[in-house]
Amino acid sequence: MNLHQTLRAYPTGPLQKLLDEQVPTAYQDGAFSRVLFLEDKSQAADALFRPRGEPQVIKMTCCMPSISLLTACMEKREPVRGLPQVTYLLGECAKDADEITYTGFVLKKLRPPRTRTELLQVNYLRIMATGLENYFSTLGYRGWKGSYLVARVLARRNVLSLRPAFTEISKVIKEEHAVLDLHQDGNILFSEDGNICLSDPVALTCSELPPAVPHPSKGFRNPMPQESPLRLSLSLA
Repeated sequence: MNLHQTLRAYPTGPLQKLLDEQVPTAYQDGAFSRVLFLEDKSQAADALFRPRGEPQVIKMTCCMPSISLLTACMEKREPVRGLPQVTYLLGECAKDADEITYTGFVLKKLRPPRTRTELLQVNYLRIMATGLENYFSTLGYRGWKGSYLVARVLARRNVLSLRPAFTEISKVIKEEHAVLDLHQDGNILFSEDGNICLSDPVALTCSELPPAVPHPSKGFRNPMPQESPLRLSLSLA
């Protein structure tokens, strides 16, 4: 699979129009995506895509869960707290040598954590997610089912005020049979005004592990003592 190296914009598509007018200054590659950072050649703002002075960020992805989540963000009247702000949908805009189609989105720029407080927020969220993943795994919920329950609990508890984000994420996980992915570098970022953002929180799952036989967890500290796994699991049906 020649991902990224052979990625080409459709000659007459909206992505090519942007590339004709602007210069890529940097890029970041994920497993199924590429993020481009563009600088205007003429320094003139394109009112169709962005206000004057703001950087241009283009995300192209072939990951269906990511496409579904970003499309849902685009369709909301107001930005979803904790999820990327989509300013324009490019649609199917590129293809690679393996004939894999990529969908493009214009996003508001995010940044890595800078302060100790921001780093603590990232670590806290990852520790919470890992603890819940391990807990549900001992009960036999793995793959997308385990991720769905983790997202539901994080939404219910409103961890770091991210209930709106995890509510949307749980919907995508259930619809696409995706998995929650908060552990990769760059998947938890911040807006310029310091708000935490789950920049790429869902991923493809190629296979689902067979359920384990539920058994009591010995020596494991329950990260959700006030929650009922049975009640949550009923909603999977």
